Amino acid sequence: MKFNLKKEYLLWLENVQKGSELFLELERIKNNIKEINNRFNCGIKFGTAGVRGLIGAGTNRLNIFTIAKITQAVSGFAIENFKNPSVAIAFDTRKNSLLFANTAAMVFAANDLKVFVFDKTEPTPLLSFAVRYLGCSLGVMITASHNPAQYNGYKLYGEDGSQIDDVTEIYNKLENIDIFCDIKYSDFESELSSGKIEYIKNAVKKEYIKNVLSLLDESKLNNLSVTYSPLNGCAGEIFCGISKNLGIKLNVVKKQEFADENFTTCKIPNPEKKEAFGLSFKLAEEKKSNLIILNDPDGDRMSAAVKNGNDYTILSGNEVAALFLNYIIEKKPKDFFKKNKCVIIKSIVSGGLTDEIARENGIEIIKTLTGFKHIGKQIRNLESKNEINRFLIGFEESCGYLLDSYIRDKDGIAAGIKICEITNYYMQENLTLLDVLKNLYNKFGYYIEKTIPFSIKFDTEELQQKFENISTNKFENFGFFFIDKKIDKIAEENQNKNNIFIRASGTEPILKFYILANGKNKSSALLNFQNMKDFVLDFCSKI
Repeated sequence: MKFNLKKEYLLWLENVQKGSELFLELERIKNNIKEINNRFNCGIKFGTAGVRGLIGAGTNRLNIFTIAKITQAVSGFAIENFKNPSVAIAFDTRKNSLLFANTAAMVFAANDLKVFVFDKTEPTPLLSFAVRYLGCSLGVMITASHNPAQYNGYKLYGEDGSQIDDVTEIYNKLENIDIFCDIKYSDFESELSSGKIEYIKNAVKKEYIKNVLSLLDESKLNNLSVTYSPLNGCAGEIFCGISKNLGIKLNVVKKQEFADENFTTCKIPNPEKKEAFGLSFKLAEEKKSNLIILNDPDGDRMSAAVKNGNDYTILSGNEVAALFLNYIIEKKPKDFFKKNKCVIIKSIVSGGLTDEIARENGIEIIKTLTGFKHIGKQIRNLESKNEINRFLIGFEESCGYLLDSYIRDKDGIAAGIKICEITNYYMQENLTLLDVLKNLYNKFGYYIEKTIPFSIKFDTEELQQKFENISTNKFENFGFFFIDKKIDKIAEENQNKNNIFIRASGTEPILKFYILANGKNKSSALLNFQNMKDFVLDFCSKI
């Protein structure tokens, strides 16, 4: 959709309530052409994980009007595709999350959808579970996951509890909605009284927790000391409750225990980043914890660090996934996995150690494009063939794990509890998780996998033209493959164990280079990694 910037800006100034925060924001930028352009040069777009954007006034920002517009488009989709459509809504601790959730609820209700909404902040995995438990047509999670405080977002789920993988129909509707004329609204309190909007009962959470506990082989983990931080998000209540019942000696980072929409102590609340561990490291050292666990603000990701002498070593997402799979295998008879045609599902850019473990045990490996919605789609395919029992785990290198099919998105809470159990199990054998990984690396070769982001200034179409030919190229010692959601190219043929994948981020103006390096030992893997990293940096310098 083309935008007349001046006309669009004046239209907003005319329609936004005088004196409101959005109106004052618009007034402040009236002479700032660059800022008006940034806010009105396009509309909201769907990315890899739904909509994610800066909070503020404008067509290219998240505010009550753009949230309502998205919801109106989703309502139209629901009405056309479901007989009696319903939706479950959850929201995290970010700025305006409650406001945006209530706005969505009012628009859904006005469009005659039955609305189930949580009455307080709850994590993404619980939303995915609620969609399935309540039999809803759709689900909405108001969150920007691990982005900085100035962002929020809108994750959209289908009836199976997985993020909708094809939003073309919704996006086409979105493009044709007038943001000030075409949206239906109702009153939240009135719809609550009428029953069209209903708060989700605590029974849903209890059932979710019961499913998390069903993942465990041990009922008590009394020997384990854990330092934990939800990074000011909404996973803490459930995680801490489960931990307490398991007997874990839990030390929670107080400054990050409760909501802080500014994320004062962790400006980028991403558990993948070492910076997010700052306060956790200090507390863990003080309490001599065996393990550190972080969840991101909406609770769908989990990162862990293991005590290593007087220090702590952060495990990569790929290493955690390998530990999960290895532990599952240890707990079953050797022929179980081949006999039952078991399968793991992972993104193409995720690590090779799990592949090695899976192949040795006769486990099928399904690889998908980046984005957990693609993993959800593969689980749905298994379910459609009555083969859901084949599923073992799904994961992405970015600290996202799914350990059972009772939900269909990443579950950082369940993953955190499971890594506690695994740590406790090996402690009884006088082993740390690092010892287990060392044994796996000695057996299968050493793996190093890291992502290098590179900022770009051109849009996805230009990017696609510029890099499409990369998917057919091979370089001296490693493969180099381009992945893009539009062309769906995944080059796997003749692939060796040292590869670089390149893709455009669905949420940020960056290219991501995924380096997957392997060697017989750590030193040879490091050499391969450094060679590939040097190549990437040289490649980027010439763009």
